[in-house]
Amino acid sequence: MKSNAEAARLLIRMIIAIAASDGNFDAGEKVVAAKIAQELGLNASEFGL
Repeated sequence: MKSNAEAARLLIRMIIAIAASDGNFDAGEKVVAAKIAQELGLNASEFGL
């Protein structure tokens, strides 16, 4: 996934959508999403994290 930035970005957007699907994208979920973005070599701020 790290070698494919487009797929990594799609994965983060999917993670955010799933986490927010209950109407509450809370701070804990944002921390986890930011850590995953970082592991994928992406800048978490690009996703508002």
